[in-house]
Amino acid sequence: MRPLPLHIALALAAAGCASQPPAKPPDPAPPEPEVRPEPAAEAPKADPLGPKMVAEADRLFTEAGRERAAGRPEDAAEKYGAAIAIYEAMAKFDASPALPIRAANAREAREKAVAEAEAAGRERYRAEILASLPPSPFPDDASLVRHFEELLARNPDDRRARRRLAALYLADERYPEAAAAMEVGADPEPVLELAQAALWYRLGRNDDAVKKLEDVRRRWRRALPPQILRPAFCLQPPRGFDRFVAAERAEFFPQQKLWIYFEVGNATCEVLEGGRYRVSLRCDYEILDEKGASVAWPEVKDFARDYDPAPYGTPVNDVCLQLGIVLPKAPRGKYTLVLRLTDKVENKVGETRLPFELR
Repeated sequence: MRPLPLHIALALAAAGCASQPPAKPPDPAPPEPEVRPEPAAEAPKADPLGPKMVAEADRLFTEAGRERAAGRPEDAAEKYGAAIAIYEAMAKFDASPALPIRAANAREAREKAVAEAEAAGRERYRAEILASLPPSPFPDDASLVRHFEELLARNPDDRRARRRLAALYLADERYPEAAAAMEVGADPEPVLELAQAALWYRLGRNDDAVKKLEDVRRRWRRALPPQILRPAFCLQPPRGFDRFVAAERAEFFPQQKLWIYFEVGNATCEVLEGGRYRVSLRCDYEILDEKGASVAWPEVKDFARDYDPAPYGTPVNDVCLQLGIVLPKAPRGKYTLVLRLTDKVENKVGETRLPFELR
């Protein structure tokens, strides 16, 4: 193909008839967004509470020092404590190293104020005691002994004066006079009765000392409930106090004959005329099944035993009882024997339970 002449090509180009299609005009550019200047950041407001609280703690610390210098350590300790609380609370929000130091100084000052307050309290107590004493010179022991001896000579029934005189005799190691002062008139104070028994023992009056201790022990036992001690099932009848053989296992057969051995604690030993003593006890018993219901026992008429021996010549300490029973005809299972002991002199009751099994 022959090329177009130059003048024709120029004409076609001027007429817009070039051999290539004209380029598409570019899209108009979007308008640029308006740029607004950012507002300047506001400076954080200063916290007015923190400095005020620290200033309040400083004020309390200063006032506490003035209270302490004025001789009022109790008030100083209280204000030191308030300052410590503020310092420690502010230290949780403020990293300033000065706050822990101030708190430590306040704690040290408070410890000193507390010690001064305790010393001042002891001094006040001592001053009050001294102010309550008789005017000086304070009478010596010999003068006090003469005073109470004269007082008892005028009024022999003055129990308080007799106690004071006996205490003075004891302090002066005048044991015979102290024992004699305690012997006159009945004085149920247990502490003094024990002291009297100890004096008699020191003076070689052993029988009197033992008797006094037995009297005290007997009266104290009246306030205690009876006790069932060392209860045991026995296949053979016991032969006396601590002379029994307990069954190896609490497993028995229906209608088997058994003996129940036990000892009695806190039994009331009643004093009779002529220096005799009496013990009176009653033991009731029953058998309960696993549900706690009482087991029928038609072959047994009396479910109690009385112990009323002849009066003794001395107070009784060791009392043992034994019950001979025949177990009821009941199904196999687990049961409980309930023993209830009544002190008939004082009408006091004690109880114990013995589990066993019927095979």
